[in-house]
Amino acid sequence: PAGTYELVITAAGRVNAVMSGVPVLTTAVTTLGDPTARINTPASAASHAASGTITANASVVDTGGAVRALQSFTGGPSVEVGSANALADDGRYTLTLPAGAPVRLPYAAAATSFPWVADAPRAGLYKLEATATGFATPKSADITLSAPVTQDFAFP
Repeated sequence: PAGTYELVITAAGRVNAVMSGVPVLTTAVTTLGDPTARINTPASAASHAASGTITANASVVDTGGAVRALQSFTGGPSVEVGSANALADDGRYTLTLPAGAPVRLPYAAAATSFPWVADAPRAGLYKLEATATGFATPKSADITLSAPVTQDFAFP
């Protein structure tokens, strides 16, 4: 739908990036830069796994569970940067996320470069939000990803 959006860019080995204020019209194509410009987000010095188990009514089997990773920028926005389904046989999930500082910049029509600005205080900070079939209220946990993190979620 027409509106103004936050474009979230993620890639293995790269920090999470957000381009804010991207205009979308129903009558035109939104171009993110000059045809010679390339979106190239900074490399992340490290990435780590956030993993764990989702249980529903004390069972790990067929929970229909899923986890999404959210990252907030100083002063907003908060964006989804990854997700994983729990395995049907043992309830395990794993997300690999960058530990580096996320970056952002405002949309600029016909940009010839993308001068990303790092949000250093938000490096490695995530909120994991889990859901399971049959439970209306998600569970969440704030994590700091400076090393691998285990975060389990139990529903009733």
